Amino acid sequence: MEATRLTSPEGAKLMLITLDNPPVNGLGHALRERIVQALDAAESDDGIAGVVMIGAGRLFCAGADVREFSTPASTRAPDLRQVLARVFACRKPVIAAIHGAALGGGLELAMACHYRVADPSARLGLPEVNLGLIPGAWGTQLLPRLTGMEFAAARVTRGDNVPASEAAGVGLVDALADVRSQPLSVAAAAFFDRIAASARRPDTRTLLVHLDGDLQAWQASLAQALAHDFPGCPAPLAGLEAVALAASLPFDEAVAEERKRFVALMSSPESRALRHVFFAERECARVPGVKARAAWRPVALEGEVPDGTQALVERLQAGLGSGGEGTPAARLTPLASVPVLGRAITVLSASLVDDQGGEVPVALALRDGRIACLEVGAGTPELISLALGLGERLGAMVVCTPAGADALLLPTVGGSLAGAGEADTDRALGQALMDARAGSRLYRPADGDVIAVHGFGYPRYLGGPLYQADLAAQTQEVRE
Repeated sequence: MEATRLTSPEGAKLMLITLDNPPVNGLGHALRERIVQALDAAESDDGIAGVVMIGAGRLFCAGADVREFSTPASTRAPDLRQVLARVFACRKPVIAAIHGAALGGGLELAMACHYRVADPSARLGLPEVNLGLIPGAWGTQLLPRLTGMEFAAARVTRGDNVPASEAAGVGLVDALADVRSQPLSVAAAAFFDRIAASARRPDTRTLLVHLDGDLQAWQASLAQALAHDFPGCPAPLAGLEAVALAASLPFDEAVAEERKRFVALMSSPESRALRHVFFAERECARVPGVKARAAWRPVALEGEVPDGTQALVERLQAGLGSGGEGTPAARLTPLASVPVLGRAITVLSASLVDDQGGEVPVALALRDGRIACLEVGAGTPELISLALGLGERLGAMVVCTPAGADALLLPTVGGSLAGAGEADTDRALGQALMDARAGSRLYRPADGDVIAVHGFGYPRYLGGPLYQADLAAQTQEVRE
């Protein structure tokens, strides 16, 4: 983290606190500690009139540092709630300058700042529900106090984010910056000049929450929709309960209840499973010992289309684009398809060949009308980079496996499911992945769970067939 001086257009001296913890400025212990130290320094310096907090690199802050999950550092003082309390207590205005994204704890930090200035394209949200959690640092109470109950409930229970241009319309963002004509830090400094004369330091905690209509009826209606949309997942309903407290309890009591729900969810089986999938997704495109990063180059689709794959090929053609991108550097040749009729999934085996004649086997799964998963077999770093770029272009989850063309998991598992009845699908899926793990056809066992979730629609909140098998084995060991 870096603390430097910034001068506003009207000459005010400000401290610029830059959150710098690559790759997403995660709020690890060291960064939390330095934020508090910088605020202390700004407050004790009579020459500093205010503070601007901004993120280094491509975004403001994406929340907790995942490298500290389940370690003592994640809760070591100052924890995030203590950092927010320090921001609130600062006697000089603190302005969050948001670009890229402010997510989870990053948005909670921004909401604790007295004002928020944002690039219109920046995205703001509380995605904790995707990990089976609710915001754990006052997010369920700060957001409704700024935006109202409807907007807050939707963000907390469904985890989607919104652009700053929309957030400004509900009070989450105080000003939008024209970043085409000036840096965001300069726009934030200019905003300070606008509010300096008022000497106001708004405290979100003190804002009252209003709801038109009956609170219980409103909550019951949303709870019914969430139970339908997220069967088996307790976090959305817990998030709704927490947001509803904003309209019925003082802030301190409400955040205490928020914390109880957060802690309970942290140990829930659903959250453990969702976190397992989350970490697996972060690793599954990496090949041990190989440095390969996504590199998009034009890819041409060639060869005959296998029967029953027209919808998949159309999605491929739309994703690959056409014309205007130069001479294709590679070609994708369909080889065979496997329909999994019980789940409306189509798996396509293909060959990706570059302009030097190098070849890597790939397979794609079309699910819910989109290419959801791309598996990449063994290949050179250059070919893997090309395949990663293809997956990024198609918006697919990419999983690299050590398999050859005749043993890619998507078509192998798809074939085992093709003849299975609906009741036997999950069992057949689990057995196929167990066989793959036993045959060393996975770099990491969790890769099989990613393929199950993305390629075949296995419920995320169950973590995957291999995850469930390991849980069952652990339970059996305890019993014995």
